[in-house]
Amino acid sequence: MGQHSLISPEKFDVVVVGTGLVESLIAASAAYCGVKVLQIDAVSYYGGTSSTLPCRELAEHFKGACRVYDAVDEFASVLEPRLLARALFDVSPKVLYGDGPLISLLLKTGAHNYTEFKLVEGRLMWQDSSSSFVPIAASRAEIFKDTSMSLKQKHVLMKTLKGILGEEEDVDLTGELLARFGCDDVDLVDRFVHGVLLRHDASKLSTSEARNLVELYGRSGGKYGPGTGPFLYPIHGTAELSQAFCRTAAVHGATQCLRCHVEEIRHDERAYHIRLANGQVIHASSIAASQECLPHPAPVHVCWEKDRETVCRCYALVLGRVFMDHHQCLSVIPRGSAQGMAVWMLQLDDSTYHCPSGWSCLHVWTVHKGNSEVDCVAELKGVLQRHLDCSAIFKEEQSPGHERPKVAFACFVASEGSTPDGQSALPNFAVCHNHPGDVSFIHARDEAIRSFGIVCPEHKFPFDDAEIANGVNHDEMAGSDQEEESMLSALEEALAE
Repeated sequence: MGQHSLISPEKFDVVVVGTGLVESLIAASAAYCGVKVLQIDAVSYYGGTSSTLPCRELAEHFKGACRVYDAVDEFASVLEPRLLARALFDVSPKVLYGDGPLISLLLKTGAHNYTEFKLVEGRLMWQDSSSSFVPIAASRAEIFKDTSMSLKQKHVLMKTLKGILGEEEDVDLTGELLARFGCDDVDLVDRFVHGVLLRHDASKLSTSEARNLVELYGRSGGKYGPGTGPFLYPIHGTAELSQAFCRTAAVHGATQCLRCHVEEIRHDERAYHIRLANGQVIHASSIAASQECLPHPAPVHVCWEKDRETVCRCYALVLGRVFMDHHQCLSVIPRGSAQGMAVWMLQLDDSTYHCPSGWSCLHVWTVHKGNSEVDCVAELKGVLQRHLDCSAIFKEEQSPGHERPKVAFACFVASEGSTPDGQSALPNFAVCHNHPGDVSFIHARDEAIRSFGIVCPEHKFPFDDAEIANGVNHDEMAGSDQEEESMLSALEEALAE
């Protein structure tokens, strides 16, 4: 249904504006409860901030607010023009925990019938001391076998994990607290904060949140077979998740309409009145809307946290693979950006439906702290040039050293990554936040439940799972007491020698 078609009927209980993951979860949950739902989006594709797009459509998606370096024509001998359409990038790439809440929601809603996944088998961290990427362990047994850590580091890291899991007082996770567990080594802190918790830094993180993340990480490692990592990735891209929940919403009676632009939202004591670009007015009791999809001026004022963040991203089409031993790989470079923040790199090769044979799609991103304008290229250019041959896109000579995979296309974009701090005073109006800077979909479920409670206050979220949400005590990082004490004893004996 396009912008010139009329929607019938014109009255709904809930109108969901946007087809991002959180919005689609809300639509599916509300429809499942028997609520009359309309879900609309101004563009012609599903996904919102989770969209999956061909490389040359990124600029249009970002409305030109990006910098594109396109040297694809120079690679005509190894990349047929018709195959370029297979180079797909996720606007906000995120991994899924193998035993996480989003997997639980996919199973409970039946949306898993519309999805396929690949294991992210590579988990790496840049280690300054060795000037190389080293593996990140997914269990205590892997820590014990890790050759990139000294015996002392293994001992301290295992005691830190035990300390976090056993910490009863809910306090801020600070450097002082980690030091109390003996974890004051920069390399170990990086492994714990970036490798296990998947955080850009440990600020605004409590010990209870860290404990839940450690448990979740441990539960997910080995979930799909011995030695498998804790993370999964949608084989067709993150938009596949949004589409799956949109299909579930449609199965339960939701009405959906793409290319349906919202011009204005008004509110009176009876309802919300949504004027579309074709002049039609839709009436609703409640609204859930992605912040990116709100009309200007917006009908609500969203209060943002004082400490603003900007997510700097690069989408790069690479000939070959950066991480040759892995097909799908999530890596982190602590203090890798120009501002000294962690830089994440997600490699998706041709074993997914993301790129042509022999190529890989590389997503690179970091979070920039502060309110100042950000030069996204300056933040990430150094990382790209260190690990890739960027001579074709930047028209600069490649620095001497070992041969690197060549970049044929790169798109740089900066977007706000702040979190709403409260909502407007308008009743039954939820502004959904998709946490664009996150490395995983860990916040999607909680954000959907929060927004669902605003727009459907008379219903309970139908797919809640307390066991999944709160974690269960059978994770690999915790391990059995006997196994843990045995490993610690072995390390202590080795250290004594």
